[in-house]
Amino acid sequence: MSHPESHDASNGSDTAVLERRLREKQAELLSLLFKHGEVHNHLGDRDSALSSFQKALDVAERIDDEQGQADARNQIGLVLLQRGDPSEALAHVEQAMALFERLDNQAGIAEATINLAIFENYTGNSDRALELFERALAIQEELNDHSAVATTLNNIGVVYDSLKRPSDSQRYYSRALELLEESGHSESARRGRTMNNLACALADTGNFDEALPLLDRALKIQEEIEDGAGCASTLNNVGRIKEQVKDLPAALDCYQRALVIQESIGDHREMAIVRNNLGLVRLAVGQPELALEHFEHARDSYEQLSDLRGVLSQWANLAEVYVALELSAESLRCHHQAIEVAIELGDRDAEAEQHMSIGHLYSELEEPEPSLVSYQQALAIHQEIDSVELSATYMYVGDAFGETGDLQKAIEYYELGLQEETEAVGKARAFYAFSRFYQQLGDAKKSEEYRQKLLCLAEDAAEEDRNLMDALIDLLHSETDAKS
Repeated sequence: MSHPESHDASNGSDTAVLERRLREKQAELLSLLFKHGEVHNHLGDRDSALSSFQKALDVAERIDDEQGQADARNQIGLVLLQRGDPSEALAHVEQAMALFERLDNQAGIAEATINLAIFENYTGNSDRALELFERALAIQEELNDHSAVATTLNNIGVVYDSLKRPSDSQRYYSRALELLEESGHSESARRGRTMNNLACALADTGNFDEALPLLDRALKIQEEIEDGAGCASTLNNVGRIKEQVKDLPAALDCYQRALVIQESIGDHREMAIVRNNLGLVRLAVGQPELALEHFEHARDSYEQLSDLRGVLSQWANLAEVYVALELSAESLRCHHQAIEVAIELGDRDAEAEQHMSIGHLYSELEEPEPSLVSYQQALAIHQEIDSVELSATYMYVGDAFGETGDLQKAIEYYELGLQEETEAVGKARAFYAFSRFYQQLGDAKKSEEYRQKLLCLAEDAAEEDRNLMDALIDLLHSETDAKS
């Protein structure tokens, strides 16, 4: 009689043990990969973060861990959004959402909803983003997850920032900060960043005296916990405020310190932002050669990131630098490059703005014909999109006709501009132009009529407007005296 060999049972048991241990090791690896990804992302190293989360996804799929797959896809989606890859990000977040819903994981559903909201805000759908953030907030409040609630309140504040509604953003940032302050040291990094955001919102309403101490507090926290990305962001924002209050040496110092940190981290997007700011200050202090270097670096970074809007901004900045360097042909080349990018983006406003800038440049070069052509190109776009800039554009076309000597056409376009104008300063500019044009046409009565309108407007104007109007009146007087 034959008997089964005893080692068969032993082998089966050993295999089960080995499989269990392998799964345990893979689960440990999965946890470690998530931690690595979170640390790299916190430091602003998006490429390393993405690599870690993609490896985590591979492990989760190998061990058939749906929760791990959902978390990995959600994190991959977030990093891709932060890197500026919204389309690829959306696919991962939607797959994560489907998994979270199948698992009935409410916290996960809230996290995926937040990433969908970030996607909507990134692609310009602010109302939809706010709706999704509020949906996530309701889930987190029901789960009594104060940390997550603080994060979402902060994100809502960011959306209101993008909508230029600083009072609303201040309200949400303040609520987030209150929750984080209650949690103590464990939330130091996010506390520092929320202080940073609140300070920026305060600065946007001119409350610099409140904003700067808050940024100082944020910086101390971030230095204590060695949050390099947070320190760089705070220094950049201090620089922005110093720039606004015209303390340009202090602004330069802050931006340069921020750039050193960003270069050590390797966050190309943040480096581009800081280099843009450095370029603007260098240009303002009369150092166009240094500004040129910063803007070129920023443009190259945005091109690597496929961020067309960033590329557009840098071509426009480079055009201004070349004006300062008295290289008008190079400036025109940069403006035309910016127009190409604006067309690729489908941004008609930006396209028109570049045509306007070309018109201004030709006007400064005393070349009225190409100036007129550029202003007319801008006007056609502004008419098409019913732009708020329509009145000013009519008047610039009028100026160009005036420079070519066609005063009747100049008056015609100024009349069109005046019909669209609602601001006192714009009306003052029109009255000044009418008075000057009629004076050149030899119609002293009409010229005086518009001069009187300008005088009446100046009498009732606010102080900041009156200074400009008084300057226009003085110009009219000097032109009249010169003619007589």
